[in-house]
Amino acid sequence: MGSVSALAIVMPIVIYGFAVGLTMPQAMAGALTPFPEMAGTASSLLGFLQAMAGAIAGIYVGHGVDAGAMPMVGTIAAMGVASFVITNAGRRTV
Repeated sequence: MGSVSALAIVMPIVIYGFAVGLTMPQAMAGALTPFPEMAGTASSLLGFLQAMAGAIAGIYVGHGVDAGAMPMVGTIAAMGVASFVITNAGRRTV
């Protein structure tokens, strides 16, 4: 695919990480709001799911490290699409 600078890879990830940092606290609060009596359990379940998804993504990216940046880029894109699909699947239509 040609030569790609490190800045072309790092800057989109920085922007993505900034967006995740802005949205994650609201996502956590939204996930815990329906379950105030067991917020600790809901919080630990959400943390476990995040860690599990990160571990699976890390294994995939680690196996594809010889292929360049595309496994990382593809994993980030797939996680973003999965988040979008899961969020929209949980919305109630009126």
